[in-house]
Amino acid sequence: PQMKTRRQTCQPSPSSSLATQSESPTAPKVMFTGLVDEEGMEVIRQLGGEVVESVYDSTHLVANRIRRTVKFMCAVARGIPVVTSEWLKQSGKNRYYLSPRSFLLGDREQEQKFNFSLRDAIHKAKEQRLLQDYRIHVTPGVQPDPSQMATILQCCGATVLPKMPRANKEKTLVISCPSDLPKCKAALNANIPVVGVEFALTGILQQAVHLGKYRLD
Repeated sequence: PQMKTRRQTCQPSPSSSLATQSESPTAPKVMFTGLVDEEGMEVIRQLGGEVVESVYDSTHLVANRIRRTVKFMCAVARGIPVVTSEWLKQSGKNRYYLSPRSFLLGDREQEQKFNFSLRDAIHKAKEQRLLQDYRIHVTPGVQPDPSQMATILQCCGATVLPKMPRANKEKTLVISCPSDLPKCKAALNANIPVVGVEFALTGILQQAVHLGKYRLD
């Protein structure tokens, strides 16, 4: 589930005299996923910042647990902090944005389920986008749907190919599903890897590229 929030542009209120003490050089652009935090949005309004929906523009994601929403996957892929609402609560009390480092989301159950560390994944993605220079085509039947998957892949640094590739160039592959395999004949004939969606989804969480593990061909 993804929260639908009206885009808000906020300026510091006159009473927020300490707002300039934020460690961030620019006002945060904050996304929310899986929760509604009216008090947190009010803090953003008071301290100056934006509540945004664009996964490409956001500088922080607020969540209360790990859910593999498009917003969450894109935040991890881009290496931006995923924090709890406590970050906004404590920032509001201090009247300036605190460093997110002390408020990073931890979810042991989900981290064990997917065999990853959220903190490590964000750090690695910030250093190097997982799929930088990859060229990837997404077939129609995948879930998340192709447009959502394209957004996630672009946040990983990949170029999304609109048409099925027919030449086996380096770092070219197809993300598909079993029912779409007949559509992948040209790619398969060219020995282009065809993999399932977990190549990207689990790959982002673990910050690992495992072609063989997720191949469909």
